[in-house]
Amino acid sequence: MVPSLTLYHSPQACSMVVNSLLGDLGLPYKLVNMRMGANGFESADGTVNHEQYLKIHHLGYVPCLLVDGVSITEMPAILTYIANLVPEKRLLGDNLIEQSLVLGWAAWLSGSLHGRGFGALFRPARFTNNESHYSEIKAKGLSYVKECYNLIDKRLKGRDFPVGNHETIVDFNLIVFYFWGLEQNIDMAQAYPEYDKLFARMSKKAAVSKIDKFSRTALVFVPDE
Repeated sequence: MVPSLTLYHSPQACSMVVNSLLGDLGLPYKLVNMRMGANGFESADGTVNHEQYLKIHHLGYVPCLLVDGVSITEMPAILTYIANLVPEKRLLGDNLIEQSLVLGWAAWLSGSLHGRGFGALFRPARFTNNESHYSEIKAKGLSYVKECYNLIDKRLKGRDFPVGNHETIVDFNLIVFYFWGLEQNIDMAQAYPEYDKLFARMSKKAAVSKIDKFSRTALVFVPDE
């Protein structure tokens, strides 16, 4: 029996990955749309203020997956939990080596590309108290993001999938960063053709194609721990 799942989600944030994965798997879940309020994330319908949300997620950002009343946070942990709900899909790989490669990808995407690259680009205040340094930090963040994109493209070359011979959580995790690249007016298809092939394949999924409806709206950066 699938446990009771509630996803606290902001459409423009990285939580779109969790939303698309749950939708693609056909797992029943409740979706709570969140927005950035004056004090932090709160529910879009106003039923959960930020102080109340802090009792659900100790740091108050998204995504958060509530499982039978227990909060699971951080993208690698959430995706791993969901993958374990449907072991027949083999979303964590087929053996210990592949499982380790999948987790390596998830950790790197979360800590390096997301936290370091997009963290500097979207939240320069995290790196300095001097506003005069913001533009330099943002430029350095964008440069690092592009370095990561180049590495992703190289790792995907000659492969049908990032890990193994079928989809894993990595395929889903890579979607959001492609969208964020488009938001930065990067010609993703031209600059990163291998990455573009993965995106083209994944965007054929109904649950993923829905993301495009809001991918052009203002970005919301949510830092990982």
